[in-house]
Amino acid sequence: MEMKALRTVVVVFFVLSSGCTHVRYASVPNVLDTGQPLRTENCYKLVEYSKLGNKQGDSRMLWSTMEHEYPGVFRSDGIPFSLQETGYKNIELSGIWTFFFPYLCSCGILPMLLHNEHTATVEVKVDGNHNAIANFDIRYMKDTAFTCYSPFALFCYGGRPSTQPLQKVYWGSTTSENNTWLKNKTESKALAFATAVKLKEVESSGGINKRNLDVQTPVTHAKKTPHLPIRQSAPKKVRHEQKTLYDVVSIERKMDGDFSYRFELKLMENVEWSLNTLKTIKYDFRKNIKDDYSESFVGSSVASLFVEFSSFCFRDGTITGRAVVMNMIVKSMNYDPLSRTGHLSVLVNANQFEETRKWIRKNIETLARDKNIALVTGEIPPAAKFYLGREELKDGNVLEIEFKTE
Repeated sequence: MEMKALRTVVVVFFVLSSGCTHVRYASVPNVLDTGQPLRTENCYKLVEYSKLGNKQGDSRMLWSTMEHEYPGVFRSDGIPFSLQETGYKNIELSGIWTFFFPYLCSCGILPMLLHNEHTATVEVKVDGNHNAIANFDIRYMKDTAFTCYSPFALFCYGGRPSTQPLQKVYWGSTTSENNTWLKNKTESKALAFATAVKLKEVESSGGINKRNLDVQTPVTHAKKTPHLPIRQSAPKKVRHEQKTLYDVVSIERKMDGDFSYRFELKLMENVEWSLNTLKTIKYDFRKNIKDDYSESFVGSSVASLFVEFSSFCFRDGTITGRAVVMNMIVKSMNYDPLSRTGHLSVLVNANQFEETRKWIRKNIETLARDKNIALVTGEIPPAAKFYLGREELKDGNVLEIEFKTE
């Protein structure tokens, strides 16, 4: 009996003296989980995965996960596509204070709790197209519990992390401080799901309209050339939904502190004038301008471009005007549904600050509801009216704007 008690004491001693670590990895894609099966008209094959411009040498786990989880979307003979993590935001490290209490105060018996997270923006590019056809955000988290003289850390971070409604979360826990395999597994599942959702969305909107290749892109834009300004006199036909709406009579691109186009368009003879026709022409021409800009400036993403028509005049079947391209990247957007207040942080071009500022103030609702912009917290009501509050320029190129809704 005494020997049995002695063995118990020895076991308890070694357990308490050894301590332990418990780590939970989690990846949360910022796309909605509708619960519907994911299947696309075309199939796709991952050919490249990079983070901040650095190619990931071994993406076999990611591709294997894609093929296994979503065989109706990904296949080895599918259309080639690539994924690129283009930037990190909302970087957070918290829990340092738990080193002093309760960890240090309990002499290492109670756990120290650390939370580390960041959000990555991922671009989807199909069939060698230099422009991203879609993008999404993924939130990566690592939670660590550590004790020195007790096993209490094992009871921390054992459950599913909390997320917003209709958001998937992929997670797993381990007693190893750096379990690369588990980390890559959760990230791969989140990337596979979000990519499948975005490819299905693009197909549904007509962005990819052929089974083999052929990403749908606008057919008219100013010819690429280093000699500016550009004068284009030969008319080009622009089509929208297979119907010729107008000819480009002339287009001139200028770069005098900003990036703008002066243009002249002419309605086709068989096209009847209406406000809806002009609205459609604006939509098509705006898309063409974005593509020309992204082709001219390597590294720019269509998703971060916004076009403002500073003038747009229609007379006798002819449209003349000026369009300004603004390159804006939304670094973060938060919204508190209780106070109905929000905060928008936008990286702007310093040379276009005043014009960009005016555009943001005039189109705050459009920007806040843009499908490419991830809302970090809260949910803006669909019928909310927007009111602007304080604004501040930081570091010469980051514009922060507060807004309210009602």
